[in-house]
Amino acid sequence: IAVNSLLNANWLEYDFGDVYSGEIKECQLLLTNKTNTVLQIKSLTSSCSCLKILKDDDIIPPSKTISLRIRLQAPKHRQAEVKQYIVLIVDGKDNPILFSITASIV
Repeated sequence: IAVNSLLNANWLEYDFGDVYSGEIKECQLLLTNKTNTVLQIKSLTSSCSCLKILKDDDIIPPSKTISLRIRLQAPKHRQAEVKQYIVLIVDGKDNPILFSITASIV
């Protein structure tokens, strides 16, 4: 999926579906550099402490793909529809990039 003129991603919106209270779920976000120059991740934040972003590097080499692990820790003792966001800023002109994560806590 073309995210902007610099990056492709395997998704912009990810739905974990039903997640049990207190359960941990993970998904993978793949980012591909479409340019012939190195891109650097300047900022990568989540909208909730229940959402962790695990990455090995801040550099995306030209025409290469990196993998980010996104970990959701479902709130305990609470049933709810959850919608959270990941905000990515790279050292290019098309910023920020917003990814959304949803889940149904059961």
